[in-house]
Amino acid sequence: MPADWRLRVERKGLALLSGLMTLDALQIEAPAGIELYAAVWACQSRGYAVRTERGFIAVAGSDSFHSDTTEGAILGVQRKRRNVPTRAATIADMTSAVDTFITKYSRYDIYVSLDDAPKTGSCEYGIHSWCASVGIDIGRARVPMIELLEGFRRLPQIEVRRAVLGAVKRNRRKLNANMSSQ
Repeated sequence: MPADWRLRVERKGLALLSGLMTLDALQIEAPAGIELYAAVWACQSRGYAVRTERGFIAVAGSDSFHSDTTEGAILGVQRKRRNVPTRAATIADMTSAVDTFITKYSRYDIYVSLDDAPKTGSCEYGIHSWCASVGIDIGRARVPMIELLEGFRRLPQIEVRRAVLGAVKRNRRKLNANMSSQ
């Protein structure tokens, strides 16, 4: 970490973005409404191991996205901004208490796919780090909703809420068929 970390990172609000600790960040040119940084950040690895990654972080409002390219970071944060919930019920789900959210979604007997997270705006680095932190093997293509929510209870992150809502949306037709047959 640079000696002036507090000035370069912490005071700019970049210390912890999407569950990843920023070790260094240098602002570079970006499109209007987006801050872009060449950066180094720490990711959780297996067990107690931590690894560092170099790449780019795009920040727009309260959203951020880590990528190995400037284009990937910019497109990722734009995608995350587009996936901001618009329905009132979904907005409530994004701000509800952790236990309330878990109670509501633990009744769904569905699987959450590894693909649900990037589709709802999560970056690869954040997905891997969160899964390692809560003990979910990233090699599994999908996990039961209840297992994901157990991890969410231990380490609640907005990106996990988005992945849960994405999985429910992806399975809506199946869920509606099951509810109408009961």
